[in-house]
Amino acid sequence: MPDFDLGVIWYAAPYMLRSTVVTLKISLCTLTVRTIVGIVCGLISVSDMAIPKAFVCAYVCFVRGTPVLV
Repeated sequence: MPDFDLGVIWYAAPYMLRSTVVTLKISLCTLTVRTIVGIVCGLISVSDMAIPKAFVCAYVCFVRGTPVLV
């Protein structure tokens, strides 16, 4: 059984922590954008505008059907 080298973990830890911070920043940005898009799409779906409402409905149906396609 090979020896486990803890030096590799100590070497990689700063890089992993930096990548964790980058991942959290990206997640926060996408969460913000998704929330804004969701609010706009929700407001459009309850409005009386027929054409934008049809696009939102088609988008929602496509996104709901994506797992079936995969």
